[in-house]
Amino acid sequence: MESCVLLKTISAFVLLWDNSNFSSLQAEDINLLKERFHFEYYHCPSNKPLSTVYNNVIEKFIAKNEYKYLIVLDDDSKISLDYFNELKNIIESNNDVDIILPVAKNNNIIISPAKLFFVKGNYFKTIKSGIYRGKLLAVNSGMTISRSFIEKNNFRYDPRLLSYGTDNYIMNFANSKHAKYYIMNSVFEHGYSFYDYSDFKKKAEVFSQIKRANRIAFSLSLGQLFMITIYNLAASFKHAVKHRSLRFFS
Repeated sequence: MESCVLLKTISAFVLLWDNSNFSSLQAEDINLLKERFHFEYYHCPSNKPLSTVYNNVIEKFIAKNEYKYLIVLDDDSKISLDYFNELKNIIESNNDVDIILPVAKNNNIIISPAKLFFVKGNYFKTIKSGIYRGKLLAVNSGMTISRSFIEKNNFRYDPRLLSYGTDNYIMNFANSKHAKYYIMNSVFEHGYSFYDYSDFKKKAEVFSQIKRANRIAFSLSLGQLFMITIYNLAASFKHAVKHRSLRFFS
């Protein structure tokens, strides 16, 4: 919500999807935001899968033909003050870019975007802004997707995806379509939920969900499915040894 004030000078439609048990906004908050720009608020306490939320947002975006780019922001994303200004300049000078990506860091390590090697992401030590034509992985938050990319590829997220894997899914799909990427200068901090859990039982539960999501995200070919199966198995072995628990094989 703090980031929304940065949209004052940009023609924007803001859709806030709230999955919390109780509404995060009062009526006066909603009215105030509607005075600033085209704003819609959806409170959905049933906590629908992330893929369902994103697909609903895509449908609403497609229906509003005047908007050419879809920006995805998580509730905990704190973007820099220049994010929208830089994004505006990129769009004006590179109107054929499919996906625009900010740089996300965790503990001062660049975690997004990352170079894709078969089914594994390899972190950049340093990264340059500008056009990038190789294969990448990236987090959804902060990502800008062009209308032309969505429409020409009829892109939607796989509805089997729940809380994890949507970012790998769109990037693996985009790589298969030889998408044109632009990496921004803008940097923001991003959490890493799997490593944030100190309780290894909870970590094992999340890891199981991530492995399931991986099998969906990397299933464009039998070869890719075979590689992600091997990768999941190797990662399970690594964490089982580290935590001395077979839960990571579940």
